[in-house]
Amino acid sequence: MQEYDYKTAVLSIAANAATESVTPNKSMTEAAISYKSGLTDKSAFLAKCGKNTLFAKLVIYTDSRNSEFDSDEFLKLHKMLYEPKLKCGEIRVGDLTVTGGSCTAPKLLRGSLKSALGKMQQTAGAPEITKADFAAQLSCFMRELIILSPFTYGNAITRRAFIMQFCLMRGFMLNYAAASKAELLAAESEAFTADASQPLFNLFMKCLSYLQEEKTAKQTHPAQKAAALNKSRAAAQEIASSVAAVKPREAVRAQQPVKPVTPPPRTKAEPVKREPPVKQSAQAKPPAGAKQTPPVKQSPPIKQIAPAVMSAEKAEVMRDLRDIQKSLNSLAVRIAEISDKVEKMK
Repeated sequence: MQEYDYKTAVLSIAANAATESVTPNKSMTEAAISYKSGLTDKSAFLAKCGKNTLFAKLVIYTDSRNSEFDSDEFLKLHKMLYEPKLKCGEIRVGDLTVTGGSCTAPKLLRGSLKSALGKMQQTAGAPEITKADFAAQLSCFMRELIILSPFTYGNAITRRAFIMQFCLMRGFMLNYAAASKAELLAAESEAFTADASQPLFNLFMKCLSYLQEEKTAKQTHPAQKAAALNKSRAAAQEIASSVAAVKPREAVRAQQPVKPVTPPPRTKAEPVKREPPVKQSAQAKPPAGAKQTPPVKQSPPIKQIAPAVMSAEKAEVMRDLRDIQKSLNSLAVRIAEISDKVEKMK
């Protein structure tokens, strides 16, 4: 799983905003990345955005960590994005017609929206669910929101932001910038006009990735940074010392994957020659009437290991140990690099 990338999140938000011709410029996206990474405060970020308040609000919305994604939250998001416009955050009372047909009738909107988002909240997140299964369920919910379009304006921006935040809280990053604007609009249009979710599924498979969120420098306490640095240094020392005293091959392989080694061809041991059985002479026959003693069964010959086989096995073990030492050395170097990065964050 990849770390939470603030740049990817900002580019995804910018791609969403760009669908309504409010594309943020480079300075705005850089200011958003700086704000999301904790390098600048909210006031400085808002000053950089200027009149593009929609983009700024979309960025700030991703700061929320709400666990509820019901109809009330959907209405609150629309209100937050489009204040102070009239009827922001309110379900439309009139019919809405877009390219391809009419959206859901007003009298059915509130109940249908509550039902659709109630089902969406039951969707599991990573790692309990795979990316493909998550994309399949997400495409169905997005299609329902497109058909509903509960607001008089701003439906597309609101539902994309809502779905993106839902993905973040379920362990996925939804990067709208991974697809072109034409691909995004075409998939949504196909879901509405043809009532098909397959184009949305293809879009989500292209834009979704697993996520493992990390704490920013703004959220991390200095004491936590110092503890993390000491922990990484101790781990580096432990790895370095373990290189000198390598554990048995089976134990090390259980902890760290090792590059598979192809064993050399083994020399077959030559079979031990058996002596031919001694023929009993005719004179050795017992006299008539005497009890015959059954012949004693000979034990099978003990298999001998040829020196060539022992040498081959020893060479294989030595090669495995060398590979393990290389892997541990690489891991020690990587931990040292991480320790330097943590120290620079102080």
